[in-house]
Amino acid sequence: MIRHEYGRVLDFSWSGSQIMSDTILTGFEIKKPITIVSHIDAKLCPECFANYLRGAEKYVSLFNSDSIQYVCIAYPRPIDELQYALSLSETDPSKVMVVYDSNNLYLKNNSLTKLSSGYNAFLIDKDHKIILLGDPIRIQSMYDLCKSHIQSMLDGY
Repeated sequence: MIRHEYGRVLDFSWSGSQIMSDTILTGFEIKKPITIVSHIDAKLCPECFANYLRGAEKYVSLFNSDSIQYVCIAYPRPIDELQYALSLSETDPSKVMVVYDSNNLYLKNNSLTKLSSGYNAFLIDKDHKIILLGDPIRIQSMYDLCKSHIQSMLDGY
């Protein structure tokens, strides 16, 4: 199940909204050449999601580069919960983007509904091709592995 994900291109053609603590932007675009995409389900309370967002920002900040971002795609839940989590986390939207997926199309369009939460995160390149599978915030072993891959990718730019 997991091995066939590598090298696959993720589909982001569905319509979502970028959520900020005080603003909702219709649509979103992944523009940075290195991105970690994580699906956040409704199991995380807003405070736990805020902690996750802080962890994502801290992780991206390790690289001191504008070429990397963390994108959290939120499972359908009240937008005010997402905004509350963002206000608690005070994350920089240029480093961590939260996208609201009201129809759960990210999982459906990419056939990802059977992956467990720890494996519902991907390191992708500028073409949205999967380089690594696994959440560097939730899985300790992925933290260093993902870090070394990102550093190699940055060295190539």
